Amino acid sequence: NVNRKVVTIYLDRVEPNCLVTTVNFSQNAVYSLKNGSYIDYRINCTDNNQINSNQIDDSMFLFSNSNVEANVISSNNDGTLVRVRALTGDGKTTVYLNEKVVYDAAGNGNSRTEIASINVDNTPPYNNKITLNFGSTITNLQDAVVSLDSDVKAENGYYCLKLVDNVQGCDWVDFNTSTSFRLGSTAGTYTVYAYFKDKAGNISTSAVSDTIKYDSSAVSCVLLENTNSIVVNSYSTNLAALPYSEDGINWTSNPEIPKVEGKQYFFSYIKDQSGETNYCEIILN
Repeated sequence: NVNRKVVTIYLDRVEPNCLVTTVNFSQNAVYSLKNGSYIDYRINCTDNNQINSNQIDDSMFLFSNSNVEANVISSNNDGTLVRVRALTGDGKTTVYLNEKVVYDAAGNGNSRTEIASINVDNTPPYNNKITLNFGSTITNLQDAVVSLDSDVKAENGYYCLKLVDNVQGCDWVDFNTSTSFRLGSTAGTYTVYAYFKDKAGNISTSAVSDTIKYDSSAVSCVLLENTNSIVVNSYSTNLAALPYSEDGINWTSNPEIPKVEGKQYFFSYIKDQSGETNYCEIILN
């Protein structure tokens, strides 16, 4: 009597495939985080045949430096939830799932897999600057032109403008080198404060500010490059000019003043109807 048995053996050399996805964040991005901030990632390891019961734990992660930590939050049929948290320091950190920690039924171990690329940033914004109306001291427009500068422009951070030196309640706006800001409705001198916030959430340690006087009938000065001249405008009448300059220009009724390279002029205009003096400063360079 002969009893024949056939045994089939599968040759499997394919490593388990571990796929990493972020939770509630976009994929394939380098995130900027400050100390205490974190992002959650989900790891799913699959294989054509079977994944053995290998459980991912905190000891299986590798780091390019010590600026972050990674901890397993939960494991279930949906995968392993890992939380990557920023610590102190600055600089980019890459987090990996180590190789040969997840095995299939044939004994193939996984390849090293990148989990996260984090830019740890604990430095508040610096080199901050604000300029109102291109450095003018007075304006006849309620909306002041604002020029901004900060290191956050390199990563497209945020800014906030206020009339009080208090960062609380800031309405953060995407950084732009030029914007506008509405002054108060009454004539007077206004100080505009600017705060900056980077992508990691660091806020400038103090505000930068600039001051301007608002008067609806103030003198405004515009430099016209195409005609090589300066046009002085005003909603007031009968302006008396008291010019001061190193070469003694005498401006009376002609609103166009020849442009002289390298000269700096300070003109003071008196409004006859109110006796108020408005200043318009023009620097030629």
